[in-house]
Amino acid sequence: MNEDIGNSVDTSVIIPVHEQPALLRDALESVFEQTYDAFEVIVVDDNSTTDIEAIVSDFPDARIIRHGENRGAGAARNTGIEAAQGTFLAFLDADDTWKESKLEKQRHILKQRGDELGLVYTGFVQYELDGTKWERAPKAKGDIY
Repeated sequence: MNEDIGNSVDTSVIIPVHEQPALLRDALESVFEQTYDAFEVIVVDDNSTTDIEAIVSDFPDARIIRHGENRGAGAARNTGIEAAQGTFLAFLDADDTWKESKLEKQRHILKQRGDELGLVYTGFVQYELDGTKWERAPKAKGDIY
């Protein structure tokens, strides 16, 4: 944990979800296992027919916002942004998970670089249903705008 931030909300983790309750549980577990803890979690349920609220209720520090109609992942992310209290935003899809030091490493880079840096991103590892895995590292560096 970053001592100068304490337990305040520094980063808002936004998780859009439509259905996928089992995968959402894995995503939430990966967030709450982070080595960095100055964050809030906002799950935006994009009008699922499954009981997403039951999954989120197992994580007392997460809050849920529910769309009355299915509006898509982009709209769910925007709903999360509107509700966010953190200075920084971190997006996690409900069918993905993070390594436990992701937020800590990215927050360290943001703090170290200050206002000259507006975005931190990572590569990923994808596991296919047949068990194969592939890794993708970002190719863009520097001023990607």
